[in-house]
Amino acid sequence: MMKNETRDGARRAAAGRALVIFLIVMAALTLVNRTLTDMVIPTVSAYAPQRGALEIQINADGVLAAAVHAPVVVPEAARVREILVKNGAGVKIGDPLATLDYGDVLKEKYTALSDAIVNSADKQRAYDRASADVSSSAISMLKSRREALDAAEMALTKMQEELTAAKGDDNIAAAQRNLRRAQEDVDYRKRKVDELTDVRNFVDAGKDLASAQEKLKDAADAYFDINQLLHDNPYADASGSALIGEAVRAVQNGGSVSDVLAFDPQGECISVLTSPVMGDIISVDVNVGAVVSTNAAVMTISDRSRELKLTVEVGDDKVGDMASGDIAQIIVDTDMFDCPVTSIAASVSNPGMFEVEFILPGAAGAVGMRASMRFRKRTQNYDILIPLNALRSDNDGDFVYVVDQSEGSLGLNTTVRRVGVYALEKDSTRAALQSGVSPRDLIVARSDRSIGDGDRVRLEGN
Repeated sequence: MMKNETRDGARRAAAGRALVIFLIVMAALTLVNRTLTDMVIPTVSAYAPQRGALEIQINADGVLAAAVHAPVVVPEAARVREILVKNGAGVKIGDPLATLDYGDVLKEKYTALSDAIVNSADKQRAYDRASADVSSSAISMLKSRREALDAAEMALTKMQEELTAAKGDDNIAAAQRNLRRAQEDVDYRKRKVDELTDVRNFVDAGKDLASAQEKLKDAADAYFDINQLLHDNPYADASGSALIGEAVRAVQNGGSVSDVLAFDPQGECISVLTSPVMGDIISVDVNVGAVVSTNAAVMTISDRSRELKLTVEVGDDKVGDMASGDIAQIIVDTDMFDCPVTSIAASVSNPGMFEVEFILPGAAGAVGMRASMRFRKRTQNYDILIPLNALRSDNDGDFVYVVDQSEGSLGLNTTVRRVGVYALEKDSTRAALQSGVSPRDLIVARSDRSIGDGDRVRLEGN
């Protein structure tokens, strides 16, 4: 009996030791399994989407240029004899740019002046003849009859208006009778004026003389202006007027204009065109030998004394955040200026890029200096903002990984699920999504190894 009890106790002790060993082995296997699982399962960091605005930041560099381009024009039509500067050359106010030959235009203006002098002399003789044939009493009579004619014409106009406004047969008939009488009165007054032939000739001659003298003045001014351009004002106002008067009298006495106002077709007619501003030659717009018309550009100069222009290039993925009038910071050397966008246009030389232009004050720097643009803009509020590194892309488009958690036989099971999304806008750190996820979702931002749809993961910190 004692032996059986001893054997049973020994068996129970052996079974107890086996159970302990089994538990130790299972615990060790569980620990090893967890260690191996931790080594295989990716660890991810996840964040919940937030609501808010993005901060758009665009930086770009460019070179300052003159904002104002000054065309250099000729005061009178001339032939270009020599171009003295090249494209890109820097010039100061008064620097010579080109030599111009005014020989053709000077001859043309001398001919016009000669014709005007002869015409004025002819009109003066006609006026003198008409003046000798008329008396003061006849002139007074003509004035009186003209005033009567003016009154009759005003009455005729009034009768025409009354006929237009008349309604009813009787009123229309009366208005028509009044209109006929007014017309008859006008015709009568015209005949009375025409009867005074000598006086009418005198008045017409006076008008012709006044018109000829006005044209003579214009022709003289044009001729003297170009002579001043060529010969430093050889005709002052008094001497010029006296010379013209003398030429008119010479023609009236049977002489010619050249007796008083000679013209030398071989004379020097060269003038130097100088720079009106300090700047750089942007373009030479004529060739040697070309005839340039009045106020036509011979060349164009960038005006350094005026405002400056900065043009930077921005990609088409960012330029949509900028608009004319938006303010950007322009940095020149150590100075900073707040400047509005003045224009945005597609780049001709770089497809996919846009040229954004700013105007700076002239004191901001100098032509050729480098400048930097810093543009900052806060967008509208979005309901779904995620870290930019959480937004992924492949051939199927943009997507994110959403974390799913569920209870399993071995505890909490954590996996990731691919969700297609559409990004509305991005800044340097975040993206705004239109759809696909909700504020309650956890979005994978980073992973210590590659992951795919349905993969088990471990949340960082768990």
